[in-house]
Amino acid sequence: MNSKKKVGIALGCGTARGFAHIGVLKVLEDENIPINYIAGSSIGAIVGTLYALGYGAYEIEKMASDFGLKRMAFVSNPSFSGSGLLEGRTIEKILKPIIGHRTFEDLKIPLKIVSTDICSGEEVIFTDGLLLKALRASASFPGLFVPMKYNNTYLVDGGLINPVPANIVKRMGAECVIAVDVTRNVKDYTRFMRQKKEKNIKTETDKDSASNVSVNWLSSFDVLLQRNKQWVPNIVNVLLQTVYIAEQKIADSQLHSTHIDVAISPDLGHFTMFDFKKAHQIIHCGEKAAKDKLPVLLNALSR
Repeated sequence: MNSKKKVGIALGCGTARGFAHIGVLKVLEDENIPINYIAGSSIGAIVGTLYALGYGAYEIEKMASDFGLKRMAFVSNPSFSGSGLLEGRTIEKILKPIIGHRTFEDLKIPLKIVSTDICSGEEVIFTDGLLLKALRASASFPGLFVPMKYNNTYLVDGGLINPVPANIVKRMGAECVIAVDVTRNVKDYTRFMRQKKEKNIKTETDKDSASNVSVNWLSSFDVLLQRNKQWVPNIVNVLLQTVYIAEQKIADSQLHSTHIDVAISPDLGHFTMFDFKKAHQIIHCGEKAAKDKLPVLLNALSR
């Protein structure tokens, strides 16, 4: 599509659910809608970085299959530092074969990567330096990955403070802002977990997720917490849900912002943070959501 408007896209946090960003980008490519600015948090920063480096959406889709158990096996190394269950450096190990030692200067599209200063609660935005370091900080889910030491402080997941960084792409100069929200609907997930418990359903995530390798020792709590037939959140559920609630509330507020011209929220059902093996299903959800919003987007670009 021919449009003189500068388009910016904000790719939000959501771990494996963030594969939906790839589906959105595929639709934009198919419609010949160029992206001029990108801002991302967590998995959104990872997908955004690959796109900003010049990889096409269909190329990134092929890469997504590598984020299954083969790649996630790297993340199964537990940390004994006391500040996270998993070693944060493994994020770099996963991405290094693709990104290498490239910096922000190697980007073909302007990009900003969001992280959170866990000591001050302030937003830290990366605009220069090694891409791997910025992504390591932005994707360090609090409590799960060890925070990244940065100068005299520590950084964690950007989604904690800015789950859908639409305000950033607006400041970058975007005249049409697309915001993609893949945060979890807490109520829907809780409903799914209760149904799963009642029906005693085993999902692929239960059987195959590499996350279970590293947090399997926590399953001992289930003996104490889930003796009845109803789902009772264990300590891991409580910690994760606490973060999800905060992210969802912030994201909901952001999606009603005047910064945003087109808000895309894929229906990701009960996909979990570790459903990396379901990449293609999640990508399809992103495609569907983007196609549904195409009339709104095309109208915004034509104004």
